[in-house]
Amino acid sequence: MVRIFRLCICLLIAGLFLVGQGQAASAGPKGELVIGTEAETSSLDPMKAWVTYGLIVSRLLYDAPISFGPNGELTPSLAEKWEIIDDNTWRFHLRKDAKFHNGYPVLAEDVKFTVERIQDPANKCRFRTRYANFKEVKVIDDHTFDIITKSPDSLLPNRVAFFVRVVSKKWVQENGKNPFAKTAMGTGPFKFVSWSRKDRMVLEANPDYYLGAPKVKRVVIRPIPEMAARMAELRAGGIQIATHVAPFLIPQLEKDPNLNIQKVPASRTLFMVMNTRDVEELKNPLVRQALNYAIDKMGIISGIMSGLGNPVGLPAPPTVAGVDKSIAPYEYNPAKAMELLKKAGYADGFELNVYSPSGRYPMDKEVAQAIADQLSQVGIKAKLKVMETQKYFRTYIKHKMKGIALIGFGYAYADQDSMVNFLLSNATYSYFTYPGMDEMVAKMRSELNREKRYQTAHEIQRITHEKCPMLFLFNLVNVYGVSDKVAGFKARSDDFFDLNQVTVR
Repeated sequence: MVRIFRLCICLLIAGLFLVGQGQAASAGPKGELVIGTEAETSSLDPMKAWVTYGLIVSRLLYDAPISFGPNGELTPSLAEKWEIIDDNTWRFHLRKDAKFHNGYPVLAEDVKFTVERIQDPANKCRFRTRYANFKEVKVIDDHTFDIITKSPDSLLPNRVAFFVRVVSKKWVQENGKNPFAKTAMGTGPFKFVSWSRKDRMVLEANPDYYLGAPKVKRVVIRPIPEMAARMAELRAGGIQIATHVAPFLIPQLEKDPNLNIQKVPASRTLFMVMNTRDVEELKNPLVRQALNYAIDKMGIISGIMSGLGNPVGLPAPPTVAGVDKSIAPYEYNPAKAMELLKKAGYADGFELNVYSPSGRYPMDKEVAQAIADQLSQVGIKAKLKVMETQKYFRTYIKHKMKGIALIGFGYAYADQDSMVNFLLSNATYSYFTYPGMDEMVAKMRSELNREKRYQTAHEIQRITHEKCPMLFLFNLVNVYGVSDKVAGFKARSDDFFDLNQVTVR
C-alpha cells in the first residue's frame, strides 16, 4: 500500500512537472510575422548596411552600447550607463550578461574593434566621416571602455547609438576575409536564419536575449517595391505589416475590418539635393532659389500626398531638436522664379535632370514627376530619370547625379546635427561646398553647451535656407497597414521596428 501511495505521489509530481514544462514552452516565442517593405538591406555586415533598411535589419540583429527609444530618447542597451570623464572623454560600462548569438561574451575589446572597423579607410564605410573625431577607444577592463575624442563632441552618445552595432572581434577573425557574406553574428533580439535577395530574409527569436526573448518566434521581411503589390499581399494575408502605405490608399484600407492603419509624423523630410559642383546652372544660388519658388508644395501635398505633410524651409522637420522654427518655407511664386532665372542669365531656361527612386518613399516618382512638370512651367526643360532603389543610391553616393535628386532623409540622431551631412564638403551625401561651412560645423559639434551649440546650428540653417543647396519640399508621415492578427506593434517616427513585444495569432 505504501509503495502504491509513493508511486502515485511520484506520478503526480511528474505530471505537475510536465504541465509546468508545457506552460513554460507555451510562454516562449511563437508564431510568424511577415513584413512587406519597399526595399531591402544591402548587406549583413552592419558596417556596410547604411541605407534605411540596412539600418533597420541591423537593429534587429545587432545592438549598440546605447539605443534610441521610440521618441528619440537615449536608452541603455549593451551599456548599462555612461558618463563624461572630461571634455574629450566619455566612459561606458557594459552589462555582463550580454552575449553574441553564438554564446561569446560581449567585451569592451569588441566595441573597440567595431569602431576601428568603421574608421578604417580600407573598409570604405559610408559613415566613416561621422566618426572622424573619435581619437581612440581605450579598453579599461573587460566591461569598461573610454571613447576619447580629438575635440569635444556633444552628440557622441547619439553617434554611438546610431551606427556602432557591435560585432565580435573573435568571431570576425575566425571567419575569414568576408565573414558577413552569407550570415550575421550579433547580439540583437533576433538571429539570422537565411536571406534570398529580392525575395525574403528570415530571422528567429533570440531566446537568450539579455533584455528578454521576443514574443514572436520568426520574422520574415519581404521586399515588395511596388505599392499595389504590397497592399494586395496585406489584404490577402500574405504579409501582416505593410510599410509606407501610399496616402491615396488609406481610405480603402480603413474600410477593411481585418486591418488597422497606423500613422505617425516621420522624422523624415523630403527634398531634392542639387548638384552644385558639377551642374553649371546649379552653381548659381539665384537659380537654386528660383527652383524653390517654382514648386507648389501645398499643391503636391494635397494632390499627391492626400494632405499628409507640411512644407519646410530646411531639409529637416521643425520637430527635430535644434531646428530654427522661425525659418519659413519658400512660397510658391512662379513669377519670382522666372525673374530670378532671368537675373541669373537663364531667361530661356536650361535642361535639368530630375532623379527619383521607384517605391522607396511614398509616391516618390509621382512627386518627382510633379516637380518636373512645375519646373517646365518656368522654362526649365526637366528630364525625369527614375531608377530602382538600390541602383539609385549607389549612383547617388558615387556623386553621379548630374541634376537634382529626390531624398527622404530621416533624423536618426533625433537632432538637427544630421542635416550637415548634406553640407560638409567631404560628406557622403553632400553635393555642396560653401566657404567656412566645415569650420562652422566643427564649432557646433565641439560645443558642449546646448544653447550655444544651437546658436551656431541656427546660423548654419539660415545659410542653408538662403543658399538652398536643396529644393526644400515637406516632411513625411509614416503610414503602416497592420493586420488585426498582430498585437503589440507600434509605428515609430524613425522607421525602426520594435518587434520584441509583437505577437501574431
